Amino acid sequence: MIIAGLVGITLITSMGGVFRPIKQKIKNPTLLEFSMCSQCQGFWIGFIAYIILYFDPMSLMFWGSAILFGGMISLISLVITKIIS
Repeated sequence: MIIAGLVGITLITSMGGVFRPIKQKIKNPTLLEFSMCSQCQGFWIGFIAYIILYFDPMSLMFWGSAILFGGMISLISLVITKIIS
Protein backbone atom coordinates (compact mmCIF):
# COMPACT_ATOMS: atom_id res chain seq x y z
CA MET A 1 0.00 0.00 0.00
CA ILE A 2 2.81 2.41 0.87
CA ILE A 3 4.70 1.55 -2.31
CA ALA A 4 1.62 2.13 -4.47
CA GLY A 5 1.04 5.48 -2.78
CA LEU A 6 4.63 6.60 -3.27
CA VAL A 7 4.58 5.56 -6.93
CA GLY A 8 1.32 7.48 -7.31
CA ILE A 9 2.84 10.59 -5.76
CA THR A 10 5.83 10.24 -8.08
CA LEU A 11 3.67 9.94 -11.20
CA ILE A 12 1.45 12.84 -10.17
CA THR A 13 4.39 15.16 -9.50
CA SER A 14 6.32 14.17 -12.62
CA MET A 15 3.53 13.70 -15.18
CA GLY A 16 0.39 15.27 -13.75
CA GLY A 17 -1.08 18.45 -15.11
CA VAL A 18 -1.73 19.86 -11.66
CA PHE A 19 1.93 20.89 -11.36
CA ARG A 20 2.22 22.28 -14.91
CA PRO A 21 1.94 25.96 -13.82
CA ILE A 22 4.79 25.46 -11.34
CA LYS A 23 6.95 23.66 -13.91
CA GLN A 24 6.42 26.46 -16.44
CA LYS A 25 8.03 28.91 -14.01
CA ILE A 26 11.23 26.86 -13.65
CA LYS A 27 14.08 28.55 -15.53
CA ASN A 28 16.95 26.21 -14.63
CA PRO A 29 17.16 23.44 -17.29
CA THR A 30 18.46 20.88 -14.78
CA LEU A 31 15.60 21.48 -12.36
CA LEU A 32 13.12 21.41 -15.24
CA GLU A 33 14.47 18.03 -16.35
CA PHE A 34 14.26 16.76 -12.76
CA SER A 35 10.66 17.96 -12.45
CA MET A 36 9.64 15.78 -15.40
CA CYS A 37 11.74 12.70 -14.57
CA SER A 38 9.71 10.03 -12.78
CA GLN A 39 12.85 7.99 -12.15
CA CYS A 40 14.64 10.90 -10.45
CA GLN A 41 11.66 11.95 -8.39
CA GLY A 42 10.85 8.34 -7.51
CA PHE A 43 14.26 7.84 -5.97
CA TRP A 44 14.07 10.94 -3.79
CA ILE A 45 10.43 10.42 -2.82
CA GLY A 46 11.20 6.83 -1.80
CA PHE A 47 14.39 7.79 0.03
CA ILE A 48 12.69 10.56 2.01
CA ALA A 49 9.63 8.42 2.75
CA TYR A 50 11.83 5.64 4.13
CA ILE A 51 13.62 8.12 6.38
CA ILE A 52 10.29 9.46 7.66
CA LEU A 53 8.79 6.01 8.21
CA TYR A 54 11.75 4.13 9.70
CA PHE A 55 14.06 6.80 11.14
CA ASP A 56 17.12 5.30 12.87
CA PRO A 57 20.14 7.45 12.00
CA MET A 58 22.65 5.39 13.98
CA SER A 59 22.15 2.25 11.91
CA LEU A 60 24.26 1.81 8.78
CA MET A 61 21.68 -0.72 7.58
CA PHE A 62 19.04 2.03 7.82
CA TRP A 63 20.83 4.24 5.27
CA GLY A 64 21.43 1.33 2.91
CA SER A 65 17.78 0.34 3.13
CA ALA A 66 16.70 3.93 2.48
CA ILE A 67 18.78 3.98 -0.71
CA LEU A 68 17.37 0.62 -1.83
CA PHE A 69 13.81 1.74 -1.08
CA GLY A 70 14.38 4.91 -3.12
CA GLY A 71 15.75 2.81 -5.96
CA MET A 72 12.75 0.49 -5.83
CA ILE A 73 10.26 3.37 -6.05
CA SER A 74 12.35 4.85 -8.87
CA LEU A 75 12.34 1.60 -10.86
CA ILE A 76 8.62 0.99 -10.44
CA SER A 77 7.86 4.58 -11.44
CA LEU A 78 10.06 4.28 -14.53
CA VAL A 79 8.37 1.04 -15.62
CA ILE A 80 4.88 2.48 -15.15
CA THR A 81 5.87 5.65 -17.02
CA LYS A 82 7.11 3.59 -19.98
CA ILE A 83 3.92 1.53 -19.98
CA ILE A 84 1.51 4.48 -19.93
CA SER A 85 3.38 6.80 -22.28
